[in-house]
Amino acid sequence: MEIERYSILDCFKVSLTKPKKIVDISEQGRSVLYRYVIFLVLLTSIAMYVIPAVATVAGFGGFRKLFTETVPELSVSDGTLTADKRFEMVLSGLHIYIDTTVTDITADDLTSHGTYLGVTSNKISMFTFTEGFSGDSINQVYSLKVSDVLYDGFTNSDLTGVIPIIYIAYIFVLVLEILLNAVKYLLLALIYTVLITTFLASATNRHLDTVECFRASCYASTWQMLIVSMNAAMAYPVPAIFTVMAGVAVSIGIITYAFKGDELSRDEDE
Repeated sequence: MEIERYSILDCFKVSLTKPKKIVDISEQGRSVLYRYVIFLVLLTSIAMYVIPAVATVAGFGGFRKLFTETVPELSVSDGTLTADKRFEMVLSGLHIYIDTTVTDITADDLTSHGTYLGVTSNKISMFTFTEGFSGDSINQVYSLKVSDVLYDGFTNSDLTGVIPIIYIAYIFVLVLEILLNAVKYLLLALIYTVLITTFLASATNRHLDTVECFRASCYASTWQMLIVSMNAAMAYPVPAIFTVMAGVAVSIGIITYAFKGDELSRDEDE
């Protein structure tokens, strides 16, 4: 029997509205699945990271207004940067941290783990602040001297010149977040695959192919990815743990319904 062909958008619509056909689209093969994973990861990453970033900057009236009205008063003299106060903001996962009373930022200065664009009196650097087995640690990505980026006499009105640095830092963070989003997506699908092949197969007395189950789990996880990403895009009106739990419940329900529906269809065909 010839397998019905589905486009990526067809797979997306089926995953959202026709769970009984998820087993059918899981037979499309690896290339369709790969494209679907890329499509869904990019879609949800845009919702989780790009939209909040754009909303944050727009809320300040753009970078120019942010630099002239929100960021502390800055000045550069003899290659040393000074600010009238310490400043920190989060731009969709990127922490922007300014403290010109120090020459180096240490773990004791930071309160949240993540990726930072740090500014001190003598350098502008990008680093990650992570928690490991031996405690918190700072891992530097790059570092530039203030004198190499900002000239003597520099003030807030000249900050538009560092916008490219912010964009580079944000793109780096975005790529990391997209990769992490993909890993979480595939890990969830793998967990659902184990559950299906272990428990659902026993309940239905049917042998379930592991590859087929993994593909179906990827499609069945669509609602969970959307629920979590939309909650993030709206600045978490619902605590993240609840959306994750809701997403897991929905995904398991969809997978169970899909395979039981497929089993009934096979019985009718016989």
